[in-house]
Amino acid sequence: MKVTSKSGIARVVRGGEPYRSAQGTVYAPGISGEEVELWSGACLEHREVARPGDYLYIPADVPHVAVNRGATPAVFVGVRNEPTAQESLLMRPELDASVP
Repeated sequence: MKVTSKSGIARVVRGGEPYRSAQGTVYAPGISGEEVELWSGACLEHREVARPGDYLYIPADVPHVAVNRGATPAVFVGVRNEPTAQESLLMRPELDASVP
């Protein structure tokens, strides 16, 4: 699936339903947990809601934060397409107060 995004924001990509393989393993796509809010943009002004099975697409250099307001912990598997995942990480403490 090709994912496109408006410049400067992250997107929620809807996932499919879980399925059971012939061996009995259950494969559940995307995040687990209840709803998760994905805030992105220069001032974290763009909001989307991810639900179980969805994916979060975050383009390079896009400020973002995922917020779980539910009682159930959310589980994410992060994937990056570059080997310097921690070295290129830029923390933005000036945006902390912008998190709704």
